Amino acid sequence: MKHGILRHYTTVFTTMLGSRASEVWVVDAYAGPGEYAGDEHTAPAPGSPRIVCNVADAVKNCQVRGYFIEQDPAQAEQLRALIESMNAGDQHIVQAGAAEEHLQTALSKAGAAPVLLFLDPFGVALSFDALVAALSARPRGALTEILLNFNVESVRRIGGYLSKEKLKNDPVLVRVDNFVGGDWWRAVFLGARAEDEHGRAAVAAQAVVEKFNAKMKARLGLESIAVPIRRRPGTAPLFVLNLYFRNATAAYVFADAASGASRDWREFHKRQKDSALPDDSLFPMEMLQDMSDQLFNEQEATLATEWVTTIKENIRRLLADTSEVRILDHVRELYGQALGQAREMHLRQAWDALTAEGGTQKRESGRIRGQAIRRAAA
Repeated sequence: MKHGILRHYTTVFTTMLGSRASEVWVVDAYAGPGEYAGDEHTAPAPGSPRIVCNVADAVKNCQVRGYFIEQDPAQAEQLRALIESMNAGDQHIVQAGAAEEHLQTALSKAGAAPVLLFLDPFGVALSFDALVAALSARPRGALTEILLNFNVESVRRIGGYLSKEKLKNDPVLVRVDNFVGGDWWRAVFLGARAEDEHGRAAVAAQAVVEKFNAKMKARLGLESIAVPIRRRPGTAPLFVLNLYFRNATAAYVFADAASGASRDWREFHKRQKDSALPDDSLFPMEMLQDMSDQLFNEQEATLATEWVTTIKENIRRLLADTSEVRILDHVRELYGQALGQAREMHLRQAWDALTAEGGTQKRESGRIRGQAIRRAAA
């Protein structure tokens, strides 16, 4: 799902900013080989560089350029060969080496052009100080957004070391210290785990993510919005994909991008289940497929109803304390538990339903992201 969000959001990011910039850059600091080999039954799976290259081919109003950093020399060479095979060697740059060593150079290459920085390390990697230094060196006014895949599972697992006195100076813990900018996370992890009714490490890890986001705002002035990435619906998140931004529109667009990726993810799981339908059933395969499609559509309709209900309650709660709610200032609060699942159409439906009930004023026609939801006149 994280690659789905990357594809959806990179497309919107480059298209929107391409309307006022001739170049838009995507810097991928942990690029990998570009794509991952399939088998005799499946095609190669695109990695983040291949996704960026595909977006670059599709976007027509500007040149989208990629700067791909990969520490493993063999994977960097594989990526370089892939890009050459796409006749894109002049458009994209492959740099072998560590992210910490080359990130500032990559951002400098972009000049004052808009940059989307994608950080998806295996575990914890780039130090917080190096990230701050690289971003602080950007030209004044240059737009930079960061898409950081925070490995909750890794922090959860490593956090278990904290309960063992002899491991408190373990190099693994020190690497986390470097990544988050200090050892503050240790007390946050232990405190959140102690306060949780079930002592869950996953809850403690998410508390660390929230504190890290506050630190990013304090040091760099960046707001954030986070979407959990799960192996399957209903399970604890393995990762949290965070977008760091300055322009409030980014959060709104990111929520829609995550919703689109989530829909793609559910459809992918449906196709996997459909591929396992028995071909020796008493029922024709076409009938089984129709039944599967009907069930999926019913489940989607149920989810949509739940999301609209959730958003309605969130609007009611927000309007209990104020006469109007500007949408761009309250994306997280409006979507609430539906963030990453619901999108603009569900927000619009929730608003319309409240208007029909007499709770809100009627919205204006067209896009709603620049509007404010106002309490109905008494």
